Amino acid sequence: MATGFCFILGKEDLLRNNREAAEEVYYDVKKEVEDCLEYLLKKREEDPYRDFLPRFLYESTAGGDTQAPTFKL
Repeated sequence: MATGFCFILGKEDLLRNNREAAEEVYYDVKKEVEDCLEYLLKKREEDPYRDFLPRFLYESTAGGDTQAPTFKL
């Protein structure tokens, strides 16, 4: 997944002077952010430690400052 900054890098003058191009980049960045949020929400639902009790039990029995595992990127 690309970051919004990559969409505008080197295009600052074009975007300042071309409203249509700026709007297109805005909607591309907005779509990318929405897609990323949707992905994270999906992963949150799949998290076996999303509820307090399973997370607490895992982290208290793992010892130390261990956090419950998360998904791989």
